[in-house]
Amino acid sequence: MAIYHFSAKIIKRTDGRSAVAAAAYRAGEKLIDERQGLAFEYARKERVEHTAILAPESAPAFVCDRARLWNSIEQAEKRKDAQTAREVEVALPAELNFQQRRELVERFIQCEFIERGMVADYSMHNDRGGANPHCHILLSMRELCADGWGKKVREWNSKPMLEGWRAAWANHVNGALERGGYSVRVDHRTLIDQGIEREPQLHHGNKPVRIAQNEAVKAHAVALIDLAAVRFQIAAERARLAARSPSVIRNEACREHVTAMAAVVDMRDQVADMDRRIERLVGKRTTQTARQIAAKNEKLVVAQQRCAQRRAAADAAQATLRDWQHAHPMLALLPLLPGVGLQKTANKAQADAEASEAVVRHLQMQIFAPAYLKILGAKIRACNTDIEKQLRRLSLQREQLGHALAAAVQRADRAQRAWEPYKVETRAEWLRAIDNWPRSIDQPSALPQQLKQPQPLDDGPR
Repeated sequence: MAIYHFSAKIIKRTDGRSAVAAAAYRAGEKLIDERQGLAFEYARKERVEHTAILAPESAPAFVCDRARLWNSIEQAEKRKDAQTAREVEVALPAELNFQQRRELVERFIQCEFIERGMVADYSMHNDRGGANPHCHILLSMRELCADGWGKKVREWNSKPMLEGWRAAWANHVNGALERGGYSVRVDHRTLIDQGIEREPQLHHGNKPVRIAQNEAVKAHAVALIDLAAVRFQIAAERARLAARSPSVIRNEACREHVTAMAAVVDMRDQVADMDRRIERLVGKRTTQTARQIAAKNEKLVVAQQRCAQRRAAADAAQATLRDWQHAHPMLALLPLLPGVGLQKTANKAQADAEASEAVVRHLQMQIFAPAYLKILGAKIRACNTDIEKQLRRLSLQREQLGHALAAAVQRADRAQRAWEPYKVETRAEWLRAIDNWPRSIDQPSALPQQLKQPQPLDDGPR
């Protein structure tokens, strides 16, 4: 049934829209916006029945190229809030065939837009069922000159112009329906202006069809989910019934017993390791001060020993120099090589001894100075505080491990009690198997069939 639908809107940059992107989407093509450097790819878009560009006879040749047309329009606009194009969307009568709808669109565009100097890029769309034929018309908003685009024509944005287009579209549609032999007509006026007392309706397009398809998909998915839930319940019931067999129960009891005992052993090892860590921290806290003082004293003793050795070496060098000068009183007045060498050796030994004595004095001042003792005490207190924090954390972990160990022991006791009835049965089975085993290798008839003849190894399919 033919319906009336006519809507006009402006493509604005303030909305983040581009005329090139709009043209690419409606025509189902790939266009590159040279202003933004972006490519818009809609070549896989379906439902595009026909596209064409209509322009005045005196229009330049570039307007027939969709990419050049809309890129030139984008480049002609300099403002960031520019209005680049106008889009008109109309509903086409479903009673008409494709050729009749195309003639209707082109006749309307020629009479209302082309004769006023606009360039129109139209695209005819339809859904897969053919129940929603419509057309998108993109229009230029500037006057067309021989070398490009001129000024904008403000009267094209007026309300009377829009009302005239709406009435003209209704007349063109009714004329096409009359030429096609159909009695149905459309009217662009409101229901009140037509004198019809009923609520106006919305143009949904193919939205109800999509809603129905989505509901069908959801119902199918719910059915599949219900079926999966039933299968899961059946599998769980089968597993529960299979788990109640005596052999399965016995194996589960044995496995739980072994697992619980292993958990107890592992937990006890963790508790013992935690106790050792706590003991090390306690010992570190009690001997921290003594170790630091002993380390300083040991450094002082080493420095004193080194100082004594260097002082003894300096005294020996001085004694050797004096003995040489006493033995050669005349030569000592001359700058001879032996005397100079002994003098240098004595001076170096004296300098080393004095440096060692300075180191000893510095260490003694560090150890016995009040400031050093204050710093040392602060360091010791900080170390003890850190140790206390670690002890509290380890104590809390030790307490948690103790609770976990108690719970593990309880689980092990329960597993032991559950395993006791089956332990006797399992031992009896082993004894019966031993009694049936051959007493000697001389009784081959009592051997199992698998042991009489060695089986070849299975190497897989050949």
